[in-house]
Amino acid sequence: MAIDFPNSPTAGDTFTVGGKVWAYTDGKWAINAVAGVGVFTSSTRPTTPYEGQVIYETDTDLSYVWGGAAWQQVSGGTAVGNSGLVYIGAYSASATTLFIDGCFTSTYNNYMIVFESTNVTATGSFMFKLRASSTAATNNYYYGGLQYFTNAAAAAAQGSNDSSMLFSAATGASYTFASISVSRPYIAQPTPITIDSTSYYSNYAGGSMRGYHGLGTAYDGFQITMNTGATITGILRVYGVRQA
Repeated sequence: MAIDFPNSPTAGDTFTVGGKVWAYTDGKWAINAVAGVGVFTSSTRPTTPYEGQVIYETDTDLSYVWGGAAWQQVSGGTAVGNSGLVYIGAYSASATTLFIDGCFTSTYNNYMIVFESTNVTATGSFMFKLRASSTAATNNYYYGGLQYFTNAAAAAAQGSNDSSMLFSAATGASYTFASISVSRPYIAQPTPITIDSTSYYSNYAGGSMRGYHGLGTAYDGFQITMNTGATITGILRVYGVRQA
């Protein structure tokens, strides 16, 4: 059945026929899968969007709204604009090395890593390392901080030109949580790293480490191991910090 669209439409006009909503954009009428939401891909977004236009991308499964100057991602029905964390990826396993490669790019300057471990096969300390093309950087880690205990005063911890950045102790089924911040890892310059961790292990309570990796190398990934070579049962999640 031919559809008799309105004459002389302007960008943003909608037209409903047969229970389906059409929107006029880029000089043509396009049918919407959801009322008021245009269906596109990340490479076929409207080139002349109107303010308030909402689209859904079938290749990324994300929704966006045009704010007048840029497309802003919509999450849970709320426009998040250029603030907050953007989920990039995760890795869950029982292995001696937990890692994510290809997660650091120039899209974001700063990254947040969330690490959880529910079991290790031998007592030891977790080690954080940066990776480039799946190869770990094994020297030039400089850091200092404190380790906290439930039955004693905090103790200083430090490393100079170490093979990794140590951040928490664990044994057996002890639970460990850590948040790790990495700044500009994709640039060939020293990389600042901050690690805050908590571990349910005997009288050990956690640690707070500040430091950097001193080589002028660009990195695209990271890994976590134990200094005893133990198998870790855990999960890594990495997020990019949106830039205004």
